[in-house]
Amino acid sequence: MNISTTNAFLIKGNITLEVSTRTTSTGSSVNVVVTLMSLIAVHALTQQLQGKIPIKTNYKNIFSMHNPNNVRGDAKLFARRAMDFLSELILKVEKTTKYRLIFYAAGEKKLGKNKLYAMVQCLDLRIDCKRCLAWSITKLFKNDDIKQGARVLGTDCNVRYELYPFLRS
Repeated sequence: MNISTTNAFLIKGNITLEVSTRTTSTGSSVNVVVTLMSLIAVHALTQQLQGKIPIKTNYKNIFSMHNPNNVRGDAKLFARRAMDFLSELILKVEKTTKYRLIFYAAGEKKLGKNKLYAMVQCLDLRIDCKRCLAWSITKLFKNDDIKQGARVLGTDCNVRYELYPFLRS
């Protein structure tokens, strides 16, 4: 079995976001681990920005990746249901860290014979967190090539869905 690994780094100020991808030669498994290297750095950045909170989301610096597998069956119905589920998660977004800097929601939903797993998160550094998440969701389904999973990682927010569990409990 051949395994290829790809690493990507997004560095913005004191914040480093690491993205690792491992793919088997069969292409059947894609695991992505996203780690915010230091919440302390985020806390420090927030302290620097107090009173200077940006009101505009940065839509230019994003990284997106799709699962290589196509959806079986009605892809448009799948996309509509996945978008609806992700939109439901946006409504459930809550502050989840000790420093109250990260908004986050995750869940699973039955879609026919499969379960859809999804998560949304953003940094509380500006007013329009939910707008950033909604914009990211539109990027997941911007063409007719609907995949079994996808993610958009931005400097302000992240969205991901898959047909397999990708978060640890």
